[in-house]
Amino acid sequence: MKLELKTIKITTKRWPYDTYTGLLISMLMLLAVFSDAYMLRLILSFPFMLFLPGYFVLKSIYPKNNKLSNIERCLYSIAVSIAISPIIYTVLKEVGKTEELSIILSILAVIISSSILSELLRINIPSSERYCLVFNIKYPCLSINFHKNK
Repeated sequence: MKLELKTIKITTKRWPYDTYTGLLISMLMLLAVFSDAYMLRLILSFPFMLFLPGYFVLKSIYPKNNKLSNIERCLYSIAVSIAISPIIYTVLKEVGKTEELSIILSILAVIISSSILSELLRINIPSSERYCLVFNIKYPCLSINFHKNK
């Protein structure tokens, strides 16, 4: 018996798992608003407000694998989200709709529209030039050798 570390490599080059995850978090946030799940709302509000709008806007601006590293892309996503959220709030304040639901629906509209735009742009780019996230997940695996050593 031997314990080994095996690796699973998950990439977003073929399937946009990052888009699926972002939209899932957005829909869970919308469900959390209608329920009384305060902790779920608190946990989901940080990525919903401070990361996802900027990430999808940047993904639609830079769909190709360019010189931005993953750390820079993450930091720029937070910065763009911090810039987008007050603009949305200011527009809603001028309209007179500053309830919690209208703010969340407006941010959700930005997330959904920019994710659709980024996926439409992504289709036309060859897979070798697409921006993709790579996750290397290591897990322990127990291997048993049933053959006799000679």
